[in-house]
Amino acid sequence: MNFDQFYKWVEAYDNSEIILPNEMSRIGDWDICFSSDLKRSELTANSIYAGTVVRTNDLREISTIRFRNTKIKLHYNIWLIINRIVWYFLPTAQEETRYGAILRAKKFLESIEKSDYSKILIVSHGVFMKCLDKELKRRGYKGKMGLIPKNGRLIVYNK
Repeated sequence: MNFDQFYKWVEAYDNSEIILPNEMSRIGDWDICFSSDLKRSELTANSIYAGTVVRTNDLREISTIRFRNTKIKLHYNIWLIINRIVWYFLPTAQEETRYGAILRAKKFLESIEKSDYSKILIVSHGVFMKCLDKELKRRGYKGKMGLIPKNGRLIVYNK
């Protein structure tokens, strides 16, 4: 697909239905659930958490970079890799820099650490979860995400 087709694929993916793994039904005993405000995150959160889900754009995935006039056709996985390489190494090429995403993660974590909640469920997205993971570990939390976050996998952090 060319980049315009890839960009439409990303938009469709962000608004797609979900298929939950069997082990994801109503997991854990949580005080509150925060979810990205993208449709698939909200559907996941509502499927695994019985209470009210707090939707926030603070947990959104880092947006894809808009390439212009690109007729090159590549597999969508290649476009995803190119997007993340550009995001990582060329901070002026996109809407939100890597530093900006880390600041967003810090802001979100500061707000929940000030709350009275102790068991918090967060539903977010792969690349942004890497930013949250980095910031949680910097704050002394222990948890194992692995190199690439896997859809539908619960990752527990404790301090």
